[in-house]
Amino acid sequence: MRCFLAIPLPADIASQIRQSLDQISPISGLKPVPVENYHLTLDFYGSVETNRLTALIQDLANILQSQPPCQIVFNGLAVLPNLNHPHNLVLAATTSNQLTTLHQTLVQTADQSLERQAEPNRFKP
Repeated sequence: MRCFLAIPLPADIASQIRQSLDQISPISGLKPVPVENYHLTLDFYGSVETNRLTALIQDLANILQSQPPCQIVFNGLAVLPNLNHPHNLVLAATTSNQLTTLHQTLVQTADQSLERQAEPNRFKP
């Protein structure tokens, strides 16, 4: 199963984003995403076997239970993979020490749980 870790956006924030997006001209190739699917991606895991997924979920839950709330500030838009081949319109998040530390902890835990190699150019939120 292809998996990733994400933080769902609060409904009021997602609604504000949707209203803002409704104000811009449509970009050819992009399809609207339901508001309830808006999220901040923290890590991509790719294909994960079901038996490993159960352990990964438990390991990540143990970490997240002890984390204080994290303030996230969005600061711009981007089109992925690029403007010539748009598939996703994304919001960029401002990096904070708290978000960076949380991301690093979750990635290290996933690396151990999934027995995957650390990647130098890994995705960052």
